Amino acid sequence: MILDDDTAESVRADSVDRPDGVPWQTIAVFARRPTTPNRLYAPTPEQDNIPYSLHQLTWCTERAIAFIEQAREPWLLCVNVNDPHPPFDPPWEYYRRYEPDALSDPYFRESDLDQQERLADIEWRARRPVPTRPSDMDASRVRAAYYAMIELIDAEFGRIVEHLEAAGQVPDTVIVFMSDHGEMLGDHGLQEKGCRFYEGMVRVPFLIAWPGRIPAGRRCESLEVFGAEK
Repeated sequence: MILDDDTAESVRADSVDRPDGVPWQTIAVFARRPTTPNRLYAPTPEQDNIPYSLHQLTWCTERAIAFIEQAREPWLLCVNVNDPHPPFDPPWEYYRRYEPDALSDPYFRESDLDQQERLADIEWRARRPVPTRPSDMDASRVRAAYYAMIELIDAEFGRIVEHLEAAGQVPDTVIVFMSDHGEMLGDHGLQEKGCRFYEGMVRVPFLIAWPGRIPAGRRCESLEVFGAEK
């Protein structure tokens, strides 16, 4: 959704004191923005989505940093952000860094259409239950928006880690970065998620860091449980 300054300030004033703590800009987006077929809201220099300074990710980061500053040891913090997730609506500052036509094409063959049709009776949690060619779902721009959302997450997560470093807490902090699922982004003629075990859906980040306790640089191709060094 695109807000002019006056509307943004009005929504902020109406929502800033919500007892559930939900950021006002998240409420504004889901309450007022119309739906598009592929849930893509590509920003432009003239018409931005929620700007960085008012974004839900920025809000989560600032709340996380405030918690770390006030927390007593030991402490546990879980930062659960909505992105990268439909609707695909990154701020222009990040979307502009990606050229849709320069990105790699989705993994797709014409045979994917027949393959997905044979699975049509299986429940599929997506806006496009019928397989579609990537070109018909504007997959290139969707991918650009998705990558922009990921870059914004990287930046905000980096701010939290930098705060831990500045506070001298990194040696005593286990950092876990993970996601619950991936996104098809046009691969095999599909969009969003569902009951298909393709790479784009299930190969998600799961990173653990604990300097001096967990060996750095170790990569596991399968889900393993490994102990920390004493």
